[in-house]
Amino acid sequence: MSTLSLLSTLATATGTVFQMGSPVLPVYQASITGTGTCTATVDIEGSNDGNVWSPQVTPISLVGSGSDVDAFQAVSAWPFVRAGVSTITGTGARVIVTAGLL
Repeated sequence: MSTLSLLSTLATATGTVFQMGSPVLPVYQASITGTGTCTATVDIEGSNDGNVWSPQVTPISLVGSGSDVDAFQAVSAWPFVRAGVSTITGTGARVIVTAGLL
């Protein structure tokens, strides 16, 4: 299995578009670390052309005291994917999003 880094950020951001190549159903994982209560909302989106984007699932909500993690298996394969963080709170909070390819 290989792992792709889709996003690492301390602020709201949209990550770099990644071209998946052959259709695969990756496992997406989002994590947050920081001091005290940390929260973030992470969006995973797919596209057929790299221009028009659709959500892969409902946004991932991360809430934790110092850290939290969540993951899901994609149910549809897209030629292009990207991750975005629409909200983030917490002292020094950092969100990391990866995709595991089986």
